[in-house]
Amino acid sequence: MSNPIPFKQRKAIEALTGIKSSLNQLRSIVALMYLFYRVSGYSSRIRYCIQTSDNKLTIEDNLLEKVENFLGVKDLKQTILRNPLFITQYEALYVGITLLYRLGKITMPGRSATIERTGGNRYPKEIFFAGNMVYLDLILQGFPDEVLKQSLISWLNNNKSENSDFERRVTSFLSLITIHTQFKIRTADDKDLYFQTEGLYSAISSGVTDLHIVDAHEYVGPTRIYNNVLKENLDPWIKMASNGTLEFTDAINPTATVISDIITTTLDICNVRIDNNDDNEKVSIDEDDSNVNETAQTIYYGCPGTGKSRTVKKLTEGLDDEKIIPYDDPELPTNVYRTTFHPDYDYATFVGCYKPVKDGDKLDYRFIPQVFTKAYATAYLHSDPVYLIIEEINRGNCAQIFGDLFQLLDRKKNGESEYPIVPDSELSRYLEKKGVKPYTELRLPANLHIYATMNTSDQSLFPMDSAFKRRWAMEYVPIDYENEKAKTFTITLDNGKTYRWVDFLKAVNEKISYATDSEDKQMGEFFIKSSVTSDEFKNKVMFYLWSEICKDLYSAKGSGQKYFMRIEEQKADPLTGLTPLDQFTFSDLFSDKNRNDAILESFFTRLGLQEDGKQESADVVAEQLDTEPVTNE
Repeated sequence: MSNPIPFKQRKAIEALTGIKSSLNQLRSIVALMYLFYRVSGYSSRIRYCIQTSDNKLTIEDNLLEKVENFLGVKDLKQTILRNPLFITQYEALYVGITLLYRLGKITMPGRSATIERTGGNRYPKEIFFAGNMVYLDLILQGFPDEVLKQSLISWLNNNKSENSDFERRVTSFLSLITIHTQFKIRTADDKDLYFQTEGLYSAISSGVTDLHIVDAHEYVGPTRIYNNVLKENLDPWIKMASNGTLEFTDAINPTATVISDIITTTLDICNVRIDNNDDNEKVSIDEDDSNVNETAQTIYYGCPGTGKSRTVKKLTEGLDDEKIIPYDDPELPTNVYRTTFHPDYDYATFVGCYKPVKDGDKLDYRFIPQVFTKAYATAYLHSDPVYLIIEEINRGNCAQIFGDLFQLLDRKKNGESEYPIVPDSELSRYLEKKGVKPYTELRLPANLHIYATMNTSDQSLFPMDSAFKRRWAMEYVPIDYENEKAKTFTITLDNGKTYRWVDFLKAVNEKISYATDSEDKQMGEFFIKSSVTSDEFKNKVMFYLWSEICKDLYSAKGSGQKYFMRIEEQKADPLTGLTPLDQFTFSDLFSDKNRNDAILESFFTRLGLQEDGKQESADVVAEQLDTEPVTNE
C-alpha cells in the first residue's frame, strides 16, 4: 500500500506591485484563453504562438482552424493577431493573467522576463492553465451552444455579450477571483499603501462616499490593470463614476454588501497552517502565530548589487538597527553577530581558540571565543531570536571553517539540531563558565538562526559541496529594475548629458546574459549606491565589465556580435578615430579618444539608451497611448 506524496511547501510568487504593466481589452484576452483551453482538448498547457521572420507573433494554422471550427466563423486570423496575447509585452500579460485573474501561468521559454520591454520584438509564449480556467469552463458549459459561441465572438472583439446572463455570470466569476491579488498605490505623502479588493468593498460598506484609487505618481502593477477592469465594466458590484469615485451598483444578487462579507470570510479561511499531527498539541482558535519558527538557516544569493546584505539586515537588525537587542555582557553584547568569510578564514577564526593574553606583567593563555561561539552562547542564555550572519559565504572553505559543526546544521522540526557533537575541552569549559547548559555537547537551539549571503558572480576558491548546501534554504534575490530609489540614479557624462541608471542596467544586463550564456555576471540595481559622475561610472561599472566579463569573452570567443564594448554603428568618427563596430578597450576610456566622453556616449547609443529627459517624454507618449479609448473594428 502506497502513501500520498508529502505536502509541498511552495515559494510565494512576486506580487509585482511596482511594475509598469498596461493591459486592456480584458474580455478579448479571457475569451481567447478559454478558446485555446477548449479547442486543445482541455489540455493543461498550450504553446499558442510562433515567431515570424520580423520577430512578431502569429498563430499556427492548425490552432486557428480549430478555433474557427469551434465558433463556426471564418477569417478570424486578424482579429486574433490583434489580441493582447499576441502584441502585448510579456510582463503585462503575466500581471493580468497570472496575478490578477489567475487563469494560468504564462511563460516565455528560454527568455528573460524583461526582454520584451524594449525593441518591439515578441517571442513565443506558453500558457499553463490553472484551476480557475476549469471553473470558468464549468460556468460556460451551462449555456446553450449558440449563446456560448455568439458571446465568445463578442468578447473576442472586446464587446459585451448581448446575453445579460452570460455577462453577469462571467464578470461575477472574474471579479471574485481577483480577491487574492495585491495592489499598491503611492499616497499623497509618498508612502506605499497596499490593499486588496476587500479594502474597496469594506470602505464602501462602511459608508465612505468619496473612495478613489489614486496614485501620487502613476498607476503601476496590478493596480494599473484593475483600473481598466473598472473602465471596461468587468466588476458587476463596483462601478467607477465619471469623477472617478467608486460606488456599489447593487444591480445583481447577491448584493455588493453581501459580497463584501463573503470576500472577507473567504480571505479569513484561505490561509491554513499545516499542523504536525501531534495529538497532544493544544490548538486554540485565533491564537497568535507570531512565534512560528523562522527558517533556521538560509543563504541569500544573487548577482552583485541586488541588496542581499540589505535583505538580511532588514530581517535581523532592522534597517535602522531597531531590532537589535542589547545585553548587559560586554563579551555577548547583542542578539546579532556578523562575520565575513575569506580564503584565509578557518575554524579557529569562526569558533575560537587559545590565544596569549597579557594580565599585568604575566602572559596567560585563554580561550578567546569567536563569532559562532558568541552567537551560540547568547542563544542559550536568552530566549530572543539570535542571528549569526555570514557575508560572502562562498569565498571561504566551508568544509574547513565548519569542521564537525557541519553536523549541527541538520535541524529537527522544533528547530534544534538533530545530532549533537562533543565540543573541544576548551570550548566546553568556556560554555560552562558562561552558564550554558548543557556544555558537554553542542546542539543548535531553535532560536539561533544563521543567515548567509552569496554573490553568484564570484568565482569560489572553495566550491561548496552539495551535502553542505542541502542543509540550507536557498533564497534568490532578483534584480529589481522597479526599485524606486534605484530609479532616481543617473549617470552624468563629461559633456553634460545624463542617462538613467536603470535604463543602462536593463540594456547591459541583456548583453551580459547573451555574451556569457549566464545571468551570474549581471549587475543589480544597487551596484552603484547613488547617481554617479563619468569618472565614478568608468572606474566602477566599466571596470567591472572589462575585468569580469570582457577579458574572458574576448580571449575565448574571438570576434562577433557578442562583443558589447563597441560603439554605435557609424562612419569613422574624426574625433575618436574609431570605425564602424570598432571595439574599444578599457584604457581608451581614459585617453584622448574619449575626449568629452565621446566613446561613452556612442556606447550608450549602441545600447539603445536615450538621454534622461528624452526618455521621460517617450514615457509620457506611451502613457497617453495606453489610456486611449479602445475602438472595435
